[in-house]
Amino acid sequence: MTLKDLKQLFDYLERAQSRFSMRNELMFKLLATTGLRHSEFVSLTWEQVDLVNETIQIDGKRKKERILPLHSHLRSWHPIKLL
Repeated sequence: MTLKDLKQLFDYLERAQSRFSMRNELMFKLLATTGLRHSEFVSLTWEQVDLVNETIQIDGKRKKERILPLHSHLRSWHPIKLL
């Protein structure tokens, strides 16, 4: 996927008005900007997201812990918005 394709996807997701629009936008932006593996993404919980320090704690392969920074596209998201 090229940068242009990614921008088009983000633009589409930001304009979408479906019931799951916010969830879908967050999912794709999180995957695209953090490099999370599928298994890491699926097992992600809000307890792993540190909004104060703008990081995500990931327990990756072989129980190796990684701390990932939140991209600027994701910093404005809050769990309350997704409820």
